[in-house]
Amino acid sequence: SISGTASEVDVAPTDSNNVVVTVGGRVLVSTDALAAGGLTFTDITHNLPGRFVGGVAFDPNDPSTIYAALGGFSGFPGGHVFRTSLTASSWTDISPPLDLPFNTIAVDGSETPTALYTGTDFGVLRSVDGGASWSVLDDLHFPRAPVFELVYHRGELRAATFGRGVFSFVAPRWPTIAVNLEHNLEFGE
Repeated sequence: SISGTASEVDVAPTDSNNVVVTVGGRVLVSTDALAAGGLTFTDITHNLPGRFVGGVAFDPNDPSTIYAALGGFSGFPGGHVFRTSLTASSWTDISPPLDLPFNTIAVDGSETPTALYTGTDFGVLRSVDGGASWSVLDDLHFPRAPVFELVYHRGELRAATFGRGVFSFVAPRWPTIAVNLEHNLEFGE
């Protein structure tokens, strides 16, 4: 049984026996969710900072890899997005160099490495290299509003904000040109 109120739950898409649950600042995992005798949970919080875990997600392609997004302020640039595996004894900080609340996380398993999306108090960030670098997702159209839920499904990312509605991001199916306003209108990818 779980002591406390569970706030987030995720089931590994490729192995339904693997379930991860957050309870405040703790992360619990089960690898026997489909067992006849009932599931058991192991606390894998390890070295995570003692802050609220706002989002947790399994990698869609690897049922042993888990990502977590933490709320609150860390007091330094980083300390908000983490990765671990079922066999690891610690979490790896893969955060962007920011100190603001991270509220949710979504993972796209259509490419390798998988794209990570995090909802923060000021919008959505994306990493396509396992957390080595991060970029703002559509800062031209998307309001700088707190994002409390992200869902990725079949090429579409939906972001639920506080007070600004729900937004849908879909990659265009045609060639696009991106202009970087912060780099004197140089063409980007």
